[in-house]
This record gives sequence, structure tokens and C-alpha cells, in this order.
Amino acid sequence: MSTRSIVTVSSSIRKGNIIVASEPFDRQAADVILRTSDNVHFYVYKTILLTSSTFFKTMFSSCTWKAETYHGYHPIIDVPEDSSTLEYLLRFCYPGHSPMITNLVQLDLLLEAAFKYDISTAAEPLREALQLSVYQNPLRVFAIACRHKLEEEADLAALTWKKQSFLDDTAQDFSRTCAGASYVSEMAQTSAGAYYRLLSYLRTARGNARFQLYEPRPSETSPPTAESPQPWSSSSPSHSPFNRADADVVLRSSDNVDFRVHTMILSMAGGENLFLSQTVQDTTIDGIPVLLTHTDSHVLAELLRMCYPPSIANSRIQSHVFHTFKGVFDAATTYGMTAVVNIMRSILKRAVREHPLSVYLVAVTCGWIEEARVALELLVFEPIHELYVTELEGVSADIYHRLLKQHHQLQFTLLKTLEPSVRYSSRSDTPSAANVPWKDTWLTVYDGISDTEVGRRRDSHLMDMVKRRREIQVMLRDAVSNVCTSESI
Repeated sequence: MSTRSIVTVSSSIRKGNIIVASEPFDRQAADVILRTSDNVHFYVYKTILLTSSTFFKTMFSSCTWKAETYHGYHPIIDVPEDSSTLEYLLRFCYPGHSPMITNLVQLDLLLEAAFKYDISTAAEPLREALQLSVYQNPLRVFAIACRHKLEEEADLAALTWKKQSFLDDTAQDFSRTCAGASYVSEMAQTSAGAYYRLLSYLRTARGNARFQLYEPRPSETSPPTAESPQPWSSSSPSHSPFNRADADVVLRSSDNVDFRVHTMILSMAGGENLFLSQTVQDTTIDGIPVLLTHTDSHVLAELLRMCYPPSIANSRIQSHVFHTFKGVFDAATTYGMTAVVNIMRSILKRAVREHPLSVYLVAVTCGWIEEARVALELLVFEPIHELYVTELEGVSADIYHRLLKQHHQLQFTLLKTLEPSVRYSSRSDTPSAANVPWKDTWLTVYDGISDTEVGRRRDSHLMDMVKRRREIQVMLRDAVSNVCTSESI
């Protein structure tokens, strides 16, 4: 492991109306200025940026790059980082002592910048610094490692926490359970899928088993990240029904996929703003005008399918495949497509009994509280720690953590209400309404028999179960209402 010195970030210097970074980033002989989000000017040499960063090497070698603003003869490049982060980052590029970073918040910001600008001279020592922090802050290191897809550091952090923690899933205090104790605020920036895998690892891994940090392919699980439109790139055609010759306009996605569509059909579905809010391209395809959108092809395809008749375009959302749901919802909301939003909400309501966890996650991200409550009511009787859905990859760990906390509270609320008739099942050491014996009896005796049929038989045992079922449903709804306020969801 390399040795580094602790370098203090220098204060900036005001020169007239300009704030200039201090030595060595104040030299007028430099040939470019990096201007930070807090408006500090860093005078840097292109040569150093070219040799340290693939990002800047590509940018400076591009024939299309040209600075929009200048200070004197220095071109100015605006960067989103603040001056503290940029100074630390540049010190990894310049000759001399590299800084030693011990603050995890600063370390997180620097890792993000180092990977974005592809500065390997910064990335490696920053990863070393992250590993040095793991024994004091394993969960915070885990969250940072997951956010930056650092599998080695995530594995080390998970194993360290597993060895340090003594967790009790039977505890009534949620903070003492595996899910409650294994969450820190930094995880809000990681996926619920990573948090789920951590909990599964803590509960099931043996010895020094490795933690697997993985994410299924975006095409199968979560909506792909939209890139900035690149109108100069070649485009590719979409599949049926968005490749028809009788279309009268082409919508081009942000990742350059062309969708041939019919304005009349989209207008009938309330999609007029799809045409009004887009950039018109100078080129045409077969004489058809091309409109450039800011929506990626996966989301745009689903949005358009929601506008076409099901016999022409089958939507995956209508088939209860929800990994693009939030992206389509956001796009439909942006374009004012109320009819599409209403259809999506109706689809979600119909899917809740078959897919309660998926519906809960999607409903929360869309702000649909009532649908989330109905889904939670169904999840109460499910072994939620064992449930995995691909929608976990597309939502924040914070949402999943709140769900687990609410589920835990509901378990104890219901068990307390149902005592003494309910005893814990031998199938699990964890107190859980999902494991109580009366549920098995109910499913084997009553399931599939209508209330009318029960009344016709006049079976006192079944009639008592019907009465008990209704009482339990009332108690469940009351418990859900008490635990799940709009603020908690």
C-alpha cells in the first residue's frame, strides 16, 4: 500500500471579482480554467489533464470541442464539483504528495469524480483509503462501495460487519434486528437490491463466504439510464409496430432509436405534448419529420405501447412487468398524458394480489399511497425477508428499509392482537404472522369456498372461521392505518 501525506486544502484567493484557487492552481501560465460549482477558478495545464484523465483526453482531442466562455485567453470549463473536491482530485494528478482522505463524505465525492473523469491515479489510492475505514465504519463503507460498484470493498465491508454484529431477528425493537441494525443513512443512495443481498448474506452466509455485489442486466430488471441526446450519432430503427411505413412522424429516443408513430393515435391517447415539446431535427427519414426526445428507448417504447391498442402493441406493463414503470410514469406525467397515467394506475391495482411487493415498491416511488397500503396489507402475511423482485434494483434502499420496519411493527401488532389463540410456528424462530398455524388451517379448509356456500352448509366451524377472518381483516386494516401514514410511506 502506498504512503501518502496528509495535505490540507488551501484557501482560495480573490482577485477582483474572480475567486482563484491557491498554489499550484493559480498560475497564469496554465492554458485552461476549471470553474467549480462554487465559482472558484482553477488554472490547470492541459498536458496534466490529458495524461491523467481519459475523459479530458477525449474531450480535448475532439474536433467538436470548443469553450463557450473565456477569461482573458483562458478557455473556461464548468464542472459540477465544488472547490474542495476538485482541489483534492487535482492534487492526485499533479506531481508531489497525494492527499490522504479520512473523511468518508469527502471520500465518496472524490470517488464519484475520479470515476466520472476516469482518473486512475486518484481512483486506486481512494479505494485504499476506503478499505482503511472499513473496520470503524463497515456499513458506511459498504454503502459507498455499492454506490460505486466496488465489489472487493463491498465484500470486505459485509464480512467485517457480519463478524462485528450480533443481531436478533426476534427482537421487538427493530433497531436490534438484522434489517434495522444493518442500515445507515448513506444507503439511501444505493439500491434496495444491494441492501436485500446484504441482509441475505448476513442471515445465510457461513464462515468467510464472499458477498456478491451484482446487478442483473438493465434490459431485464431496471430501466436503463438515459444518456444525453447525441443528434450526430447514427440511429437504429425500432421493432413492430413502430417501424411501419404509413407512420407520419419519427420520435428519436435519447439513445438514438427511431420510433415511427402515428400522430392521430397518440393524440387520441393524450400525447399531443410528445410532439410539441420535442426538438425538430434538420433531417427526415423517407420524407417523415424526425423529433428528438429526451427519453431513452426502453421507456419510450413502453410509453408508446400504452397509447396503441393492445391488439397492435402489447405493453410489458400490462403483462405486469414493472421495471420500466417509474420511468414511463415520469415521462407520461411530464408530457401531460393523464389517460396513460390512469391506465397505469389501474393496471397496478389489478396486479396487487399477485405481485404485492412489486406493486408496493412501484406505488411508493409514484407517490400512490393507497395502492402502497393495500400492498402492505397483503405483505403482512408473507415472509418478506425471503421475497425478491427485480423492482428492488430500481428503488432506493431507504424505501425497502422503511417497508421492512413497517412490516416488523405490523407483525408484533397483529400477534399481540391475536394472542392467545396464535402461537408461533416451529417453522421459524422469528415471530411472524406469516407463520401462525391458523393460516395453514384457513388455507386448507376455507380457501376457495364462498361465504354463501359456508352459510348453506351451516357448518359452525367454517362459520366461526368466516367470522374470525372478518375480524382479522378489520384488525389488519386498523393496524396498517396506524403504522402506515403518508409520511412513513
